[in-house]
Amino acid sequence: MLEVELAALRAALEGCFDAFFLLRSERDADGEIVDFVLVEVNACGERLLRRPREALIGARVCELFPVIRSAGLFEQYRRVAETREPLEQEYQLPDQTDQPDPLNHGPRGGWYLHRVAPAGDGVATSQRRISERKQEQREREELREQLQHAQKMESLGRLAGGIAHDFNNLLTPILAYANMGLMQLEVGAPLYEELHEIRHAAERASGQIRQILTFSRKQPMQVQPVALGAVVEGLARMLRGLVGDDVDVVLALADDLGHVMADPTRLEQILINLVVNAREAIADAGTVTIYTANLDLGAEDPEARTGMAPGRYVVLEVRDTGSGMPADVLSRVFEPFFTARDQVKGTGLGLSIVYGLVKQHQGEIRCKSEFGRGTTFRLYFPRTDEPLYTDDAPGRAAG
Repeated sequence: MLEVELAALRAALEGCFDAFFLLRSERDADGEIVDFVLVEVNACGERLLRRPREALIGARVCELFPVIRSAGLFEQYRRVAETREPLEQEYQLPDQTDQPDPLNHGPRGGWYLHRVAPAGDGVATSQRRISERKQEQREREELREQLQHAQKMESLGRLAGGIAHDFNNLLTPILAYANMGLMQLEVGAPLYEELHEIRHAAERASGQIRQILTFSRKQPMQVQPVALGAVVEGLARMLRGLVGDDVDVVLALADDLGHVMADPTRLEQILINLVVNAREAIADAGTVTIYTANLDLGAEDPEARTGMAPGRYVVLEVRDTGSGMPADVLSRVFEPFFTARDQVKGTGLGLSIVYGLVKQHQGEIRCKSEFGRGTTFRLYFPRTDEPLYTDDAPGRAAG
């Protein structure tokens, strides 16, 4: 009867979708657990460890698979065996592909769910690989964060636009009265310099308002088919002048780059802001690389998993070898008036302007950065088959 029950139990374990292992404690002369010996394993366990049952039964676990000890699993097994308290948790095994022969070095790296229970003088443990589920969770969290960020940026844009309009109404009479006063005074007359400074300050404030309105998408655009590579090449000399002699500006432009529907002036503004931001991130000497390429984005591509719609894009990338950003700064990099640098270097609007302009062009922008290892801004603009307009017939396509 007992043999029949044992046979039924083994059959059930063989059909189990989890990897099952029965481990017996191996103790030293002082009674301390120093390893575990494999007593039983099911078919799923063989596949997980990538070894046949004959090579596993009777083997010392930590001796056969050192990763069990380095990953902290041995200590957990020993604790369960000694305290008799079961354990359930997720853990991550390091990737073994850098080993000389990874197929002989145990389970694949990734996330696992395991349950450990006391069993005789040892433990019984089941393992289930959950890397795919963890990846899906990460993707859902990223999408949720992106949605929250987009909603926050949209709210900030509306708020900024409303404030800018009210502030512009206040500036209009200030500029008007300052100009009228200057027209009635000779240069050098009392109050001339004071009025001149008032007008200068109001003009600077007006410029900031224009940037805020651009961020809030209140400024109209002149959209037309544009060769993005030509825009970059046309600005190259100015950009090299902006960054100075200590920083190299390297162009890596695709020869067959597609066209985008855009306002050329706004594209220039995007590029200038990104390059100036890159220059400020470089303490001394360094490199700013401007890269362009065509991208046919499929539903299974990594970018599509971050919320981008599949389709045809032109990619613009600005990479720098600067100081990079920690994660807390990276998460706020597109917020208006946020800057991790000295306030004398700017208002914190530059990257917010870039974000707003990219969105106005129905594009997407992503930023990758690591503190001490530089930053990459990657922009995606929808690609069009619309040909460039001729100079002599604006609005008509070149044949």
